[in-house]
Amino acid sequence: MSVPAPCVSHRRCARRLASVRRPHDHYERRAEPVELKIEGKADSAGSVLFGFDLTYAGVFRIQNVPQENMHPLVMIECPRLLFPFAREIVATAVRDGGFPPLLIDPIDFVALYRQKMGELQPPPPTATA
Repeated sequence: MSVPAPCVSHRRCARRLASVRRPHDHYERRAEPVELKIEGKADSAGSVLFGFDLTYAGVFRIQNVPQENMHPLVMIECPRLLFPFAREIVATAVRDGGFPPLLIDPIDFVALYRQKMGELQPPPPTATA
């Protein structure tokens, strides 16, 4: 799933993207690996000031959750828990590079999930006369 992430900075942020991935290799029963990927760059007057590409991952042990609720839980709540840490890493790295910290606005993981599920749904059949 991916959605453009808003950019908050006094410089122009050209491209920002956040995505969530669920790797196929499971570590153990009910342990779910989740990756949150955030990438972007800032430019000014046609030259790139800085760019970043961060993949922040976590392994979540999930118990007492019905199977039908697992996919939304893993794709919404797990990245929501990872996001503040990834956001801090980006802000710190940009600040340590000599720029004002880049504070990424919160991401609506529910909307991101719904968007992705909508893309995966086959289009409804059209009625023919």
